[in-house]
Amino acid sequence: MKAVFGIDPLHDAGAGPWTHQCTDCERTFSGRRLLVRHLRTHNADRPYKCTVCSYYFKYPGDLTKHLRVHTGERPYRCRLCDAAFSQSTGLKLHTRKVHKARLHRCAICGCTFADHAQLRHHFARHALFFCEVCYEIFSSDEDRLEHKLARHGDVEAVAV
Repeated sequence: MKAVFGIDPLHDAGAGPWTHQCTDCERTFSGRRLLVRHLRTHNADRPYKCTVCSYYFKYPGDLTKHLRVHTGERPYRCRLCDAAFSQSTGLKLHTRKVHKARLHRCAICGCTFADHAQLRHHFARHALFFCEVCYEIFSSDEDRLEHKLARHGDVEAVAV
């Protein structure tokens, strides 16, 4: 059988996870739709047109990003300051450069840390109380006592 539009029918009929193969570069895909999207990399087809400036794009996501140039939309907001960006890559770059990748925020006090290990170490400062029965951790002794009464029926909690 002959390949039509870069789709090889012999490699397109199976039920396996990577059964759709491009005849131009032999890459395989898990679905026909992914293969059809990939085929645009081999040709000049640009079916998505900007209604403002008539620029054409191969993929709808690229058109969506481009339209933000015209609308000024900046949906990606920094959690650490007031900066906003039109693309997620801009936010990632900003966070790395300006905030030195301090992406991990403590849910109790709001402090931020460069990695999860630092946050875990910091969080231990807040978790000063734990249940002696199941070792669940609490940020206050009151929460610990309520837990013991509700979960374990502990008499110690009633006395307080």
